[in-house]
Amino acid sequence: MVINWIQLQPLDCEFPDVLKTQHQLQLLIISRNQIHGRISNWMWDMGVRTFTNNFHGRIPQTYVQGCNLDFLRLNGNCLERPIPTSLIDYVNMNFLNVGNNKLSGPIPKCKNIQTERILTTSATIDLSSNRFQEKILEVVGKLNSLKNSNISHNNLIGGIPSSLRNLTEFESLDLSLNKFVEHIPT
Repeated sequence: MVINWIQLQPLDCEFPDVLKTQHQLQLLIISRNQIHGRISNWMWDMGVRTFTNNFHGRIPQTYVQGCNLDFLRLNGNCLERPIPTSLIDYVNMNFLNVGNNKLSGPIPKCKNIQTERILTTSATIDLSSNRFQEKILEVVGKLNSLKNSNISHNNLIGGIPSSLRNLTEFESLDLSLNKFVEHIPT
């Protein structure tokens, strides 16, 4: 069963528990509602991949690890704390959007070359409008199939890695409104 979109508005509620027992559910897109509260642990196993609502708290580390995610949109919520390393290490991810939240800290580093596959197979990564700090890692230049990236509106410092020139598939990159102090590499 695929439920492509449910409009729950004008309900101002937490996530409906009735969906918890729908084991045939393959995909549920619940964006643009007024659902609030925390992202329930069971949602990760139900095919829920779009959470653009009013969720708050953190992205659960343990539940991301066992999921079969290839597409995840968590943008436009009030999620806080750093992105779990398990989300960045997830190997099947093709689309990740966590923009427009209150995420903070450094952008997580991958544990080793093997787990960088999430980033080398991802086509789109949106980390914009958060509170990320530190530098953009040189590893970004190894993200071979990355086509679109938006890391604007953060607190990133330092310079733009020269390794970005290695990205031959790039179509769009937005690094605006950060705190870069070095020159753009040529």
